[in-house]
Amino acid sequence: MKNTKNFLIIIIIFCVFFATSMMFFRYHSQKEKGGDNNNSPQGELLRSHDEDLFPQTLSLAEPVFQDRVCNIVDYGAVGGGKIMNTHAFAAAIADCAKLGGGEVLVPSGVWLTGAIALESNIQLHLDKGAKILFSGNIDEYLPLVRSRFEGVEYYNYSSPLSARNAKNVAITGEGTIDGQAEKSWWTSIDEPIVTTSMSELYRMGQDGVPLENRIFGKDKGLRPAFVEFFECNTVLIDGVTFVNGPMWTIHPLYSDTVSIRNITIRTRDGRNTDGIVVDSSRNVSIEDSHFSTGDDAIAIKSGRDNDGMRVGRPSENILIKNCTVEEAHAALALGSEVSGGVRDIFVDTIHVKDADFGIRMKSSLGRGASVQAIRIRNITIDNARIAAIELDQMTGENVSVGTALTDFGDIHIENIACGWTRKPILINGSPEKPPHDISLTHLSISASGTAFMENVRNVRIENLTLNSSRKGKESGIEIADSEQVVIRQTNLPKEKIICRSGCMY
Repeated sequence: MKNTKNFLIIIIIFCVFFATSMMFFRYHSQKEKGGDNNNSPQGELLRSHDEDLFPQTLSLAEPVFQDRVCNIVDYGAVGGGKIMNTHAFAAAIADCAKLGGGEVLVPSGVWLTGAIALESNIQLHLDKGAKILFSGNIDEYLPLVRSRFEGVEYYNYSSPLSARNAKNVAITGEGTIDGQAEKSWWTSIDEPIVTTSMSELYRMGQDGVPLENRIFGKDKGLRPAFVEFFECNTVLIDGVTFVNGPMWTIHPLYSDTVSIRNITIRTRDGRNTDGIVVDSSRNVSIEDSHFSTGDDAIAIKSGRDNDGMRVGRPSENILIKNCTVEEAHAALALGSEVSGGVRDIFVDTIHVKDADFGIRMKSSLGRGASVQAIRIRNITIDNARIAAIELDQMTGENVSVGTALTDFGDIHIENIACGWTRKPILINGSPEKPPHDISLTHLSISASGTAFMENVRNVRIENLTLNSSRKGKESGIEIADSEQVVIRQTNLPKEKIICRSGCMY
């Protein structure tokens, strides 16, 4: 009997020791992964802090040019902004390229011109005080060239400044490039002819009309991008100011290894007056730049619906760092044209002064593909008129067709401070394919409204401070139809966390 008791005591001690050891191991294992087993239905959630997720820089090759200078004045250019210099620019570029490349110099002064097409191994350099002024005559932008309009391929007027299938090319200097779009020589996007043309183009893309039959240009009213790099490799844009472009100001399309830094972009109000639109391009850095735009400051896209899926080229491996947004619709926009996929996006240290949205990720029915591996941190927003952070999986654009949903996942956002907004966090997901694996950490937001999430899965919200900007009102968060939402370390009282399903806090 005594031996039996001793044996039972030994068994109990062993079981306690084993259980304690397993708890200790699981606790420390979860701490190493940034999770907390007591707060996660699955015992493991995403890491909220991981320096490996945020590269300090991208090691991109940059253009190297021969020590040769071809001054446009030597090719007949006349300053003053009254005489057309299209042929002088073309002659300087062609001669420089024929000799093996080098610098095409634009000296101080105002230089009126039509379309400029850069070639491989050409650096267009603007001296301080130089201004390239693009003509208001649309015939200067012929012949029509292949491009994309809002994610659908077509033939349209050439961009005022472009490079096509070029390698080792740059735009540098302290001068200004002015598209003169404020003079309305490009048809306003609000005109009925533009609405009709857009619907026609979207239908062509959706129905698979051969590209050679998608001819726009005269009497169609669709504007080209201002500065476009089409199928280019190893591009540098450094130091220049871009103003008054007809549409997307800088548009890397199907390009690889693009470095953009120290630039300023100012556009007029209106749709498509974006700053930089990275479109189905890879290995892109955007650093130390300033934006004041009527539409999005920086946008990342990869094609619309069936036509974007046909092309099938993602935007990927993109670093955005140390930028200032004075005014914009969205300071940072991912989408809504994402049908080729978007992945490996790194954003670090952005100051947003005034925008409708601070961070905006969006798609619509018919887009398909995925938006994955998104890392955003250290964003300060003075004023966001609509929302500080928005993810809308179904924007409901009436020009979209089809049912394919975009898969949003592996999204990490941390260290966000917002002085005022209406909606601090707004996530609208689909029950068929909910956005998933999202971490929102170290957020401090003052808002007149509450945070809202619907149809999300596996979300960690940690170190959240929401303050109400309305006197006598308290901030809150509402979560609906979701799974595995963990809220930890927040200033919100429990009664202000309205969770209809799937939450722990």
